[in-house]
Amino acid sequence: MPAVELVMCAACGRPQEPAELCIQCGAKLPLAVTATPRAPVHAADEPFVEASFGRGRALAISRQRLEWIPRQGAKPVKVELSELASAALAARPVYEALALAALFAAGAALLGDLVLRGALGALAALCVAAALVQRRYSISLLRKGGQRASLYAGIARPRTPAAARIASAWATVAEELSGLGVKAR
Repeated sequence: MPAVELVMCAACGRPQEPAELCIQCGAKLPLAVTATPRAPVHAADEPFVEASFGRGRALAISRQRLEWIPRQGAKPVKVELSELASAALAARPVYEALALAALFAAGAALLGDLVLRGALGALAALCVAAALVQRRYSISLLRKGGQRASLYAGIARPRTPAAARIASAWATVAEELSGLGVKAR
């Protein structure tokens, strides 16, 4: 519903919609000030939303582009929104930890010292647990030409404050991207 601008009667003080005469006392009302359209608050290339994913990682959105800041002080990665078909938050197990687990297990199998074998075996088990318990979050971008890109958002265990921060930041970003015509999941 559009807002109606009211005028104040100088004689009786009653606020009312613009007219020639006051509906209360019949005095002549001042002319209503017509509102002029406001210029946009932000320039087209100036970010109006910035969502923090923790540890200095942030995603800024302007009306023209998306800017990924991988860490504080780093040069942002910029993607024009006109080139972007969709964006999504993806979560997967931390498979990289399994590579370390394989190295530790190989070391445990090849070494003869029982204490060292036990320590390496324990480290291998810890790496497997890390791969199963934690999730690697990234933002997947699909350009209209079919090219894909992935922006690293962080590693967190599900149902923790870090995972909630990533999900909350993405919800804000997804809502804004949808409003700018980019499919966001």
